[in-house]
Amino acid sequence: LLYKIFVAAWVARSAATEEDRDTTLWTIVQYMRARGIPEDVINDTKRFHRDSSANTLGFVDLEETAHLPPPIRVRVFFQTHRRIVEGVSWLSYKDRNDLSFWTHLLDGCEAVTYLEGDWISLPTDPPNRIVLLRSGTAEEVAVSNDGVLREHGPGSWFGEVEAISGVPRGASARATTLVDALEVSGD
Repeated sequence: LLYKIFVAAWVARSAATEEDRDTTLWTIVQYMRARGIPEDVINDTKRFHRDSSANTLGFVDLEETAHLPPPIRVRVFFQTHRRIVEGVSWLSYKDRNDLSFWTHLLDGCEAVTYLEGDWISLPTDPPNRIVLLRSGTAEEVAVSNDGVLREHGPGSWFGEVEAISGVPRGASARATTLVDALEVSGD
């Protein structure tokens, strides 16, 4: 079964357009969930798709850089995530030579992929992470009435107020397209 899933992921990877790849990946993940495949295997399939997808060329998995010396690790982060660093004001103003800050940030960072319709965060999630969108779109939805509070695109972020203050989340966030993001621990 896993062989068939990875063959399907390979087909998704080689699809003609980005939209075809996203649709094929969504179909594969739905199939896997219907068959009770564990989420860690599903996440590996999404990671395989993300790392080979045209819209994320150069997207280096943060786990691959963990063994590098801090100056090189930070340089690789700046090269591969330049658009996020430049697009997020509180990161763009931070001194790039502050290795202590950047190393601490990278230690709490995880690259994740969400499919269209996946919940990125829920009010019941611990308020301990900030989500930075690298590609795709998401919406924040009010807990009280499911109304859309705000829409997010590449370079935007959410969850910072809860991560800094520790207050419970006042909204949920849902991927409206395929989303590649960095999740930063608020610790």
